[in-house]
Amino acid sequence: MATADADQAASFVARILSPLAGDDEVTRRAAETLAVYLEENCSRSRATARLYVHANTVNYRVRQAEQILGRSIDSDAFDLQVALALLPAVRR
Repeated sequence: MATADADQAASFVARILSPLAGDDEVTRRAAETLAVYLEENCSRSRATARLYVHANTVNYRVRQAEQILGRSIDSDAFDLQVALALLPAVRR
């Protein structure tokens, strides 16, 4: 349903993620880590296991994502999760 209108999906992703939708390697890694972290209900240990990285790496990238967004991820976690799920489709 979220991808029924590609223009609205792209607008939603841009509004929610703004600079976190960037295409550079650092931003892409921060977004991917945040997506897994949110999918794992904010469990750093489960995100660590899925990503095959150290727990400190997950902590660092989640904080990095918050800095890129300019806000905490706690306030709109569901919108972030949907926007992050749509991001690969919007980038194409």
